[in-house]
Amino acid sequence: MITPPVSRTKKQLAPAKDKNDLPGNLYRKAFENSLQANIIFIVSDGRIIRANRAACKLLGYTKKELLTKHRKDVFCISENSYKKMIRERKAEGHTRIDLSLIRKTGKLLPCEVTSVIFKDDQGIHNSILSIVDLRERLLRQQKIDTKNEEIVAGNIIIAQSKSDTRLELEINMKERQIIEAIVEAKETERSDIGKELHDNINQLLGASLLYLDMARKDMKNGDIYLVHCHEYTLTAIEEIRKLTKALTAEAVKDFGLCAAVEDISRDTMETYPVKIHLTLDNSIENTMSGKFKLNVFRILQEQLTNILKHANATRVDISISPAGKGFMVSVKDDGVGFDTTQKKKGIGLNNIISRAELYKGNAHFISSAGKGCELDVSFPQTNAN
Repeated sequence: MITPPVSRTKKQLAPAKDKNDLPGNLYRKAFENSLQANIIFIVSDGRIIRANRAACKLLGYTKKELLTKHRKDVFCISENSYKKMIRERKAEGHTRIDLSLIRKTGKLLPCEVTSVIFKDDQGIHNSILSIVDLRERLLRQQKIDTKNEEIVAGNIIIAQSKSDTRLELEINMKERQIIEAIVEAKETERSDIGKELHDNINQLLGASLLYLDMARKDMKNGDIYLVHCHEYTLTAIEEIRKLTKALTAEAVKDFGLCAAVEDISRDTMETYPVKIHLTLDNSIENTMSGKFKLNVFRILQEQLTNILKHANATRVDISISPAGKGFMVSVKDDGVGFDTTQKKKGIGLNNIISRAELYKGNAHFISSAGKGCELDVSFPQTNAN
């Protein structure tokens, strides 16, 4: 038998005026006015007990309607992704996964869902869900795929209809367009990753705020909640630091190529047991375009990532120096190396080669087993378009 809700007088329902209730009010305002869609469920029975305006708009319900719904009304509970979310959340207390939600119209909506379990004032387990609509990202990726397919199809048509001389010129031009499309796709991907991490940071801070609010209300267990709050906040700070330096590459735009290389080298040495020695000629970048600088930086970043993942190196030497009318970029490590005649080029090495060719450069790998690796990338000029 379900006990009917206890009626409350207007006086009981009036908001607390005690200044100590400020964190609770702040949390409720942040939850309600967040641009991120958020829903709170009761874990045991699946009832929705709170939803903000963004969630109502995303799913197509009024708030009154949504608060009468159950998890089976908004989730495809038979989907494997939903079952996986429940398993991971039960094991870890939180999870993040892509799955489909059901809108009021019955249509499925592709979303990324972050779910965190917490206890309310009565000790009841609740789950807060933060939802990111993936439709725009999927549409953007579809457009990129379509563009690449059109370029490839154009190459085939040209190959069938042009003379040998004209054909070679057209194919070279189309190959350049493909390389540009690949680079553009990777930059778009990096931008998307940055936005996703920003959404993740939002959830980390939201969870931190929840634990802070619970610590205020439950003084007995306050220390435990504050420890969790501290952990989530530190994680969010570290995610922001990694995001701004590894993905957006604002240092290249604001301070130049050489300064950005110094910056990423310093950060790498703080995180990994490797010494990086730099020989950089700042004058080279005076005539380089912003896109050219970013492209060279991505080459260095890619090779440095390869070294950290596979080389087990203790020393890395990076140089940018003049070479005739152009310049040379060199990255050398003392790691395990590989046999260039046997090892098949992976995505990382192919991406370096493609980026070099985009500006008429040539990438050359010198390596053998047990003797480290040297990457030399030569560009014929510094003011390439």
